[in-house]
Amino acid sequence: MKYLSLLAIVTLLACNRERKKPSKDGFDIITEKTYVLREAQPAAGDSAEAAYYTKQQEIVALLQQNNFKAHPLTNDSLLFRRENGLEVEIILPRHNEGAGKFSVIAFDPKKIRFLLI
Repeated sequence: MKYLSLLAIVTLLACNRERKKPSKDGFDIITEKTYVLREAQPAAGDSAEAAYYTKQQEIVALLQQNNFKAHPLTNDSLLFRRENGLEVEIILPRHNEGAGKFSVIAFDPKKIRFLLI
């Protein structure tokens, strides 16, 4: 009897459609074939950052050849919405880190794969 009561409670909670949905106010909502990157320059004399920057520019050129458009980055919280309604939230790494400073995110709402470089 105890298990039946527990099962009934769990079932009622699972069927509750009035749950609060998290707020998407602080997110850039992206729904089109696009790429996102920070506009950053490598520090003078830093060969590691120069290498990251060069690789970023190569990736951007490849994405533009494949009809991806640049999305201006207004904040570090991004929400990617696929055509089937699925959503992916990404919070970008801090911009002062070497690799984080030159991150590129490519998104195509029709594809299943997601690419974070």
